Amino acid sequence: MQDYTVDKFFHTDNVSIQRGFKKEVGVQPVFILISNSDTTFWGRSPTNHFYGTMKTKTDFGWYDFSGSYCVSTVPEKSLNKTDTVFSWVPNYNPGDEYKIKRSGTYKYVVALGLERYSDGIPTKLIEQGQTRKRTRIFYEVETEFTIE
Repeated sequence: MQDYTVDKFFHTDNVSIQRGFKKEVGVQPVFILISNSDTTFWGRSPTNHFYGTMKTKTDFGWYDFSGSYCVSTVPEKSLNKTDTVFSWVPNYNPGDEYKIKRSGTYKYVVALGLERYSDGIPTKLIEQGQTRKRTRIFYEVETEFTIE
């Protein structure tokens, strides 16, 4: 049995991203996603949270930081039209939150799925020895900002 999953990423203007924090060193960046779409979106994590990646601009390009999380977290709701959800870099332990450590240029990117996120293979496919073939569609939104 095999799992052939293709993830396709697209850009969308139907979801906007707003900063929910002061632009200063030492803060934990939290963002607000606002949907203007008739489409229902789900977070791209096993708990369907809208976790994102913080990118820091360096002399060699962008450095990515994705964080880590516990899958026992309470599941997130979906993002529907005129609705909002919070998005942040996940952290596994309280007190280990991502914080902006220095001034510079940053980019925050979050992926939105069209269905509840599922990385596991359905039991019926395993029992039947069938190969799973699927394509998942994700939409990314991003924002770039500078900390002085």
